[in-house]
Amino acid sequence: MKSTIDSRWLTAAVVLITATTGCGQPDQSPSGADRSAVAASDAGSRADETAVRVEVVEVESRDVVRSIDLPATVEGIMEADLYAKIAGYVAEVTVDIGDVVEKGQALVRLSVPELEAELAQRAAEVEGSRARLEQAQLRRSQAEADLAVARAEADQAAARVAEQEALVQLRKAEFERWQKLLEGAPAIEKRRLDEARYELAAAEAALAAAKAAAATAQARVTAAEAAVRSQEAAVAAAQKDLAVATAALRKTRALVEYATLRAPWPGRIVRRLVHPGDFALPAASNSSAKPLIRLASIDRVRVVAYVPVGDSRYLDIGDPVVLHDFKSAPDVSVRASVTRIAPAYERDTRLMRVEVHIDNQPAENGQFVFLPGTFGYMTVQLERYKDAPVVPSTALLSDAETGQSFVFVVQKDGTIQRRDVIVAYDTGKLAVISKGLSLGERIVRAGAGKLTTGQRVSVVE
Repeated sequence: MKSTIDSRWLTAAVVLITATTGCGQPDQSPSGADRSAVAASDAGSRADETAVRVEVVEVESRDVVRSIDLPATVEGIMEADLYAKIAGYVAEVTVDIGDVVEKGQALVRLSVPELEAELAQRAAEVEGSRARLEQAQLRRSQAEADLAVARAEADQAAARVAEQEALVQLRKAEFERWQKLLEGAPAIEKRRLDEARYELAAAEAALAAAKAAAATAQARVTAAEAAVRSQEAAVAAAQKDLAVATAALRKTRALVEYATLRAPWPGRIVRRLVHPGDFALPAASNSSAKPLIRLASIDRVRVVAYVPVGDSRYLDIGDPVVLHDFKSAPDVSVRASVTRIAPAYERDTRLMRVEVHIDNQPAENGQFVFLPGTFGYMTVQLERYKDAPVVPSTALLSDAETGQSFVFVVQKDGTIQRRDVIVAYDTGKLAVISKGLSLGERIVRAGAGKLTTGQRVSVVE
């Protein structure tokens, strides 16, 4: 309390001394204009003292690339596990890992003795069926020849019938002529009429015999025709038997061919999984069957990566790609492009498969640079923003309620205004703005979380 009273007396003394000193001196007070300038200066000083000091940056244009780094794995352009088609013991393995093989080259041979015996049996059945067919064809030919003879005999019999019919007509005419000539003649003269009657009767009997012979010949024709049809049926049956036997032989021969495992296409042996003496199970009928050989074509490879859902919408076939930092070739970097994109996401990971197909490069050790199974990274260029407005990522703020992105723009009068923006891409350092800002505008670089619209700021250069 004492110190407070002392300070008040000290203030009063200073005022009194000042007033006394001013008495009798010329008037030196400032003019009206000077007082206005001083007041404005004091007001500006007080405003600077209340303004928030911020660092600003101008909106500028840059070329920005949206890219993503993905773990990637190398696969052969074609890879296959080769299984046995039939069961058998491994008799020979003609290749080993690293060998280059051609299409159709024998890789593994299986021993299947019972199949070889079955093949011989099927071949014998085919030969038997073929012999029976030939016999049936001969019998058919004989039946056709018999038919031809029977038809010829029938034709001859028919001709004889016609001949006898003509002779009957002749004898009948002669008999009638003699009958008219000798009408009323003595009995001794009618001897010639009796001879004519006898000749007519003989001709009629011969005609009847010829007709009977013709009927017999026609019956033989009918029987011969039936025999031909029977032999044709026998030939058809023999042909079917031969076809069945031939099909069985082809099937058995195919199974015997399966006893030799061959390369389906040119490639390299990646793994050999059997040795002579092993028993191979057929994959078609046994779930516990194991592959004998793994084959891969690695002159050309596919590099596989999986893209997250959020980035997959920017992915297109032909997007530029850089393959780098692969363990089998850490110093190699290859530029390529996206070759294949899966039309669906993986169910378990919800990622989208993307493939890059490239020609493999030979390595110094005689192998290739990109070997199946090795892994590295794939950088995919998803989008390119040319001359796009960019701001530092630290300048971006987000509305807590709506999630709307915004920045604070510094006005000419030294105040700031909130400006909503649409962010096309944020690298973490730079943000590409697709809408809301113009080039050259000044925005608060960082630390704007506690600022409000209309607040006065002091720019830090």
